[in-house]
Amino acid sequence: MKKLLLASTALVLTAGFAAAEGYTLAANATFGVLNNGTTTDAYSTADATLTWEGMSDNGWTFGTSMDVEVGSMGRDGFAFTAPTGVWGFGGAWVAMNGLTLTFNQGNIDDLYDSGNGGHDLSAAYAGNALNAEITVDVDGTAAASFSYDLGYDMNGFSVGVTGDDIAGNTSFTLGYASGPVSVDVTADQGTGVNSVAIEYVVGDVTLGLGADDAGAWDVSADVTSGDLSASVTFDSTNAWEATGAMAMGGGLSLVAGVNSASAWYLGGELGF
Repeated sequence: MKKLLLASTALVLTAGFAAAEGYTLAANATFGVLNNGTTTDAYSTADATLTWEGMSDNGWTFGTSMDVEVGSMGRDGFAFTAPTGVWGFGGAWVAMNGLTLTFNQGNIDDLYDSGNGGHDLSAAYAGNALNAEITVDVDGTAAASFSYDLGYDMNGFSVGVTGDDIAGNTSFTLGYASGPVSVDVTADQGTGVNSVAIEYVVGDVTLGLGADDAGAWDVSADVTSGDLSASVTFDSTNAWEATGAMAMGGGLSLVAGVNSASAWYLGGELGF
């Protein structure tokens, strides 16, 4: 539920801005065989993100990005996906002294509920133990006209509040972390559900427990050892899943997974 150019407006960088510093290209690919519980098929996709970043003469940083995913069939967890094959815009941003302004018409999520999204710009600040962000729907087409997320960390304690302007949509979080243990308690006025999440790290193993006052709960265990990683989850509906990966070096990883709905996958991932 958490988290994240006007349609006819361009961001213009004029006097005082130097030439762009450069660009980066990140790409990866996936392949394998997936059974989603009813259908078995092969999948293969490739995606790339091109990012341009620069710095002005007065120390402002700025940038923009584009991304694309191509392929006939993709995989998201235990579900098939359909790559669009269309370049997408990642927004344009300007930043200085911890403050970042992002413009991306219709593509910035409502910070409380992404289903209320379609916001057009955001302002975010990070510094002095404070994290704050607000998003705004400029053209009035989203369910919520603005959303916000405020957080403060000090000596292992953290407090936060997230919401939007729809009546009741406010969530409060209190957290504490000390050594291998972290605890987060959330009171969500929008859903009326209060929850707690506990995480314990011992060596290469991370154990997790989550529960709420609506009766739902889940437990998890994640293990990482060298090039091997594995994860197991089980919840109050008796649903479970197990996934694993092995890094082969050079950007190649082998992956596999199975769940209680008789779904499974076996394949690989490539990073460039």
